[in-house]
Amino acid sequence: MTEAGEHGGEPAAPERWRLWDHIGMISGTILGLIALAFLVIVSLGGGPGATGVIIVIVAGVALIYFGGRMHGLRSRS
Repeated sequence: MTEAGEHGGEPAAPERWRLWDHIGMISGTILGLIALAFLVIVSLGGGPGATGVIIVIVAGVALIYFGGRMHGLRSRS
């Protein structure tokens, strides 16, 4: 749909934000934060494996974030 609507009339109304449309992303974020908190607690208790997993998670998230930023800059040119 274009900004002027389907038939060139009034601009299309923005869709309303609904919780149910985003429940997967919200629950994934909450569960991920719980898992990360658990890994931090295990790591502080002396678990070297947990520290390695945290490093891999942080590096992966950073690569995804910065890769998306680079891709966005390239597509605007």
